[in-house]
Amino acid sequence: MYNRQKSKRERKTIFDIRNEINNYFQPYDLEVLLTMKSMENPSPIFDELEKFISKNVRGITSSQLRKLVDLVQNVNNPEDLTIQRPQIAQMISKQPWDEAKFIMLLVDELTELTAQRGDDETKKGYDYFIQCLLGFHKYHEVLSSARTDEEKLKQLVNSDLGATTIVGISTLGNGNDPNPTLSGLENFMRQNARGITSTQLRNIYDKFLIEQPKIGHVKPFLAYTVARQRNLESVKFIYLIMQLLEKLEDGKYEVSDFMNTMQTLLSIHKYQEAINTKKLNPAERQKEIKDKLAPFKSQNLLEMKTTFVSNYGAIQEKLKSFTKMNKEGVKGSQFRRIYDEAMRATNVNEIKLLRPLFQYTAARQTHSKSQNLILFFIMLMGSMKDTPEHFQGFQALMTDLMAYHRYFEEVRNN
Repeated sequence: MYNRQKSKRERKTIFDIRNEINNYFQPYDLEVLLTMKSMENPSPIFDELEKFISKNVRGITSSQLRKLVDLVQNVNNPEDLTIQRPQIAQMISKQPWDEAKFIMLLVDELTELTAQRGDDETKKGYDYFIQCLLGFHKYHEVLSSARTDEEKLKQLVNSDLGATTIVGISTLGNGNDPNPTLSGLENFMRQNARGITSTQLRNIYDKFLIEQPKIGHVKPFLAYTVARQRNLESVKFIYLIMQLLEKLEDGKYEVSDFMNTMQTLLSIHKYQEAINTKKLNPAERQKEIKDKLAPFKSQNLLEMKTTFVSNYGAIQEKLKSFTKMNKEGVKGSQFRRIYDEAMRATNVNEIKLLRPLFQYTAARQTHSKSQNLILFFIMLMGSMKDTPEHFQGFQALMTDLMAYHRYFEEVRNN
């Protein structure tokens, strides 16, 4: 960070600061900051802008920056921006710290460039630059107030993930057992889900959908979202998404895989949110499930057509009774969706990858009995071994419970 100057003699001149700003963004010209909106991949420029802001964030508060932005943000005609420059100059002259002047003079430089060009496209780029400036400033202001930086943040996120890594998350679905990675994400959610609401996370996901294929443009939006929360949990949450986004930008995986990862985060968060708000108690529900299916355990059920074939009839009676007791609340369409996904799977690991989808479905249930029906399959996923018997056994169980659910639904309707 630039050192704050303690005496008038030590302070940098406006001329010096302007030169440093221009040199900082080399080999890029400052004009490149006005073209970020139209770039296919603005990440390299985002990175430079973010580093610049992080170095100077302590010099100016978000309210001071907002006053500056208000001067220029509501100007429709680019040429009229020139009228605002004397007020910008006055604000700059009042700043006691050089860091504030660096940020304000960057705005002034780009204001002048936009006014000189005078075209609508440049004005759109200027407005986008202002949005990015606000988002990154708020993000680093929160980091500063939390007495942390990105290196410490990285350590905190890695600690919450345990043995799970960013690389592991980004390669979910590559054929390996997904349970360890999913467990790491669940552990992360237990500690950080309260930092962001499911609505906010959904908005982030929708933003990624809108911006495809220019998915990197969401980064300033992410920064602004975390700043509105102003708590360490939300900072860690958004930082995790930013790290996954970087893997995508590095070409480590495809956009479709990234969106699948976002869906996984969304689903696990929804599940943990339901637990935090006491709408769902998995431990209590799983105990009830085990009691209702006793003496048979998950392993027995998965192997009912092979090892436990002699108990097949008794197991079916248990399953039928269990479905009858827990059918309420689960819509046929909801059951059908998870059933269809399970039937499309070709091996055990693909079944396990569906765990977040089942968790999301369970979180949407309002009745404990309907939660039991979904959590039963989640419990089975935790017991599955990578064998053809367990794969076929899981699909057979889903088919049986689907049939029983439909039967009891028709009985009730008639």
